[in-house]
Amino acid sequence: MYHQPNIFLIDTDDSVYKSLKSKWGSIGVGTLGIPYEVPSDSDWRPVVQHKKLVKYQESDLVIVDLTSRGLALGADGGKHTPKEEIDLWAKCDSGWIDARVRTVLYAKENFNRIVSNGGALIIFAEPDSPMKFQWASAGYRGLATSESIDGGVWNFIDPMEEIKFSSESGSVINVNGDAPIEKLLKRHMEGAEFKCSFKPRWSKYGKWTPLATNKYGSDVALAGQHGDGLIFIFPQISDKASFIADLVESVLPEYLPNLFPDIEKGKWTHLPEYELEHVLELEAKKSQVIAQAENELDKITREIAAHRSENGWLHDLITATGDDLVIAIKTALSKLGFQHVIDVDELRDAEGKSRREDLRIEDNELTLVIDIKGVGGKAGDEDLMQANKHAIINMRELKVTTIQGLSIINQQRHLPPLLRENNEPFRKEILDFAGETGMGLMTTFDLYRLVVNKQRHRWSSDWVTPLFYKLQRISPIPEHYQYIGNVSKVFSDVFGMHILENKVEVGDFLAVEGDIYFEEVEIASIQVNKLDVQNAKKGDPAGFEWPSSAMKLREGMRVYAVPKTMKNMKDSS
Repeated sequence: MYHQPNIFLIDTDDSVYKSLKSKWGSIGVGTLGIPYEVPSDSDWRPVVQHKKLVKYQESDLVIVDLTSRGLALGADGGKHTPKEEIDLWAKCDSGWIDARVRTVLYAKENFNRIVSNGGALIIFAEPDSPMKFQWASAGYRGLATSESIDGGVWNFIDPMEEIKFSSESGSVINVNGDAPIEKLLKRHMEGAEFKCSFKPRWSKYGKWTPLATNKYGSDVALAGQHGDGLIFIFPQISDKASFIADLVESVLPEYLPNLFPDIEKGKWTHLPEYELEHVLELEAKKSQVIAQAENELDKITREIAAHRSENGWLHDLITATGDDLVIAIKTALSKLGFQHVIDVDELRDAEGKSRREDLRIEDNELTLVIDIKGVGGKAGDEDLMQANKHAIINMRELKVTTIQGLSIINQQRHLPPLLRENNEPFRKEILDFAGETGMGLMTTFDLYRLVVNKQRHRWSSDWVTPLFYKLQRISPIPEHYQYIGNVSKVFSDVFGMHILENKVEVGDFLAVEGDIYFEEVEIASIQVNKLDVQNAKKGDPAGFEWPSSAMKLREGMRVYAVPKTMKNMKDSS
């Protein structure tokens, strides 16, 4: 815990206090007050602000956030002096009075003393008060003007008389150089905005140095000197808590080391004008490496965006509804190897006919009529049976019987697919109906799994397209997979199971079904009853090696055999 400097926060978020409190022992808080509404007219009214800044006079570091906190409905309290005495008055043509100005004017002397004696004043900028102020007393014929005031809430400290403020906002901020304070700004530019800009009131600045400019070259951040201390004016930083913590811990100790006796001495020696020459050379190399890395990251980011744009239909399979879902499924069917996928909606729209089924597959003698639905909950019976009705209509129109319905449903589409009802997505009565009437049922998550696994393992289209002509629920298990059983025991690099169906040989491949992907691993050896064998058949308790780099196994996972002869018949596309 650092005991110095004494820090005073004015109108900053609680997050700033909490962030600093973890490392700095002396922190005070206060407020400039709250602006309030008044009738919008040309009258002058006294500025009422009874909340006072207290216990800040001995601070070393004052941080002020001028972010608008909204307007109170009216003044909190009455006039500060009798009407015949001098008081602060504001013109009411803006419909509100910035009561903070009173606090700033009374604190200005103390702010000057704090900074000129080696302290620092940090301000997060907002536009100046848009109304006029004057010191005056009220007489029988109106105000007796004593002294007009140039500016409003920006009357913090004498050097600000050199600055002319403009109400201008934007998010394009260009940091000028590579001094520590400018590097700090660069680190925290994400999400930053400027709410006002600055320029010299006369031909040039005397005590101020621009730190950052906007798109048109106007200053939006300044550093100033006053006596032995510093003033910083920053734009609105998105994460002020992080920015201020970084400023106080890593930057200000280099500029004002006397305020930070607890922090490592001599950090100013790392400033460019004092740094060792070879260190400067290494720093330059480091900057080049960082720039190259940033360029490479930018290139990768663009590649990611392009890939997501090109393959966004994959996510549409499990999120979309309506035409977007139909387009995604049509693309998926083409990727799986179907040659003649007809968009029926598109044809009927062009002919001015009402919509019916969504797609047709006309790759062989049996035509598939596909109805597609995307629903938030579980699909209703009517949704699931629609494909069968459309198949019957097509049979009547075309006077053929070689037509079969297929219903593809994206149900519970607002849930991540692994949280959906995947084990039994369709009621038994619907499955029975599909079997009796010759219809297939498929979820878009199963279709998604078919597509991504075909791409991953380069399955032949001949292993997946026949699945779509099956009845009842269509599972994403390719034709060349031969079910042999389920994982029963899992060890660090081997697993055991009973062969329930088919057989498997050394040199074949095992395919284990995960939640989304299948993992295919070549069989290097087989053990049956702890003896090495060349094959395992139905009824054998078999053990297989399983590489640690492969999918993590769980008991109950389904296991398939892929004969080596089929494994080599990959899709050539």
